[in-house]
Parts: sequence; C-alpha cells; structure tokens
Amino acid sequence: MKEQHYKELGLLVVQFQTLEQTIAFFAAELISTDQTFGNILISKMSFRNLCEVFTTLFNYKCRNTELIAKLNKVFTRIKDIEYKRNTYVHSTWGFPSTQLGDGALRMKKKIKKICYHLM
Repeated sequence: MKEQHYKELGLLVVQFQTLEQTIAFFAAELISTDQTFGNILISKMSFRNLCEVFTTLFNYKCRNTELIAKLNKVFTRIKDIEYKRNTYVHSTWGFPSTQLGDGALRMKKKIKKICYHLM
C-alpha cells in the first residue's frame, strides 16, 4: 500500500470521528442544557444509536417540518457514509501483485447467514 493510501484512510477515520463528535455534542445539548448529564447518557452509544437519539430528539423538539425533512435526508446520507467507512476501516489492506500496478488491495470477508427452516 502506498503512503498516500495510508494518509487517505487516516483522513477518513479522523473526519468521521469529527462528524461523530459533532453529532454527540448536539445530541447532548438536546438531552439537557447540562452538558455533563447529556454526555453521561450518550457516552456508550454506538454511532448508529447516537444518530437515532439525535434525530428522534430533534424531531420531537423542532416544530419546523421542512427543517426536520432536511435533517432526516442528511442523516440518510450519514448512514450511507457510516456503512462505507466501516467497509474501509474493517477491511484487510495489503499490497497488490505487480501485475495490478500501483495502488492498494482491499479484502473484505463476508459471512453469509444460513437460515434453516423446519417443516
């Protein structure tokens, strides 16, 4: 993997963390004007749960339906970004073969769920 790929992967991680901290700050504010109390409640939440709490509280407290619709659209995009971020962060990275040229090789293993039905 070239140094540029490491930099870009690191930048992705840092920018996503900034997004998460921004959402956490505003979620804590929506919970209570006491920032410590809000932070206590959200401190162990996954990113997905944090987003759900934030949007639910925003939808509850905001009376502007147009603004609510815009925010929900933004969070639909954020969910897509989270999925892509998780794909990159939780992949195995390596060097491509010389036949593939410059770049990075990303490997992602997926386990397919097998369902059995009793009849």
